[in-house]
Amino acid sequence: MSHAHKCLTTCHQIVAIRLLLENRQLQGCLDDRPIIVKKFIGLVGEDELRSLAIRDMVITTQMSKHKNVLKLLGYCLEFPIPVLVLEKAKNGALNDQGGFGANEYLPWKIRVQVAKELANGHTYLHTALSRPIIHRDIRPNSVFLDHDFVPKFSNFSLTITNHNPS
Repeated sequence: MSHAHKCLTTCHQIVAIRLLLENRQLQGCLDDRPIIVKKFIGLVGEDELRSLAIRDMVITTQMSKHKNVLKLLGYCLEFPIPVLVLEKAKNGALNDQGGFGANEYLPWKIRVQVAKELANGHTYLHTALSRPIIHRDIRPNSVFLDHDFVPKFSNFSLTITNHNPS
């Protein structure tokens, strides 16, 4: 099988999983700190959802020192599918136009800064750990902006690690 065919097959698998997977993000407060409670739901089986939630939890923990990752504050394993508790970035997730909120656009200067910082975080994923991490699901609604418009990656449930970094 050619490299291009493998990539295309993997891409189709990711799209299929994304269509079957959803996570519900509820907002709240914990000790007067704004949080997001992330619950995985979907049309895939409970074992697959549990696996995706645990992968998200593990990779988020590994990446927790990086400033461009939404911090994992805790999790609950008492449910059949783990629930994650994450910091809440003040400006929320990017919208499909690269801004925030319903119809708010970011000025170009901030957009460029966000792009640079996302590239920095992406490079960290690929180079900082013993095995490179491939996110496979970077899209606007998996990037959050804090009060200073610092972008934060989230949703590491579809990541894979490259066993052959070369």
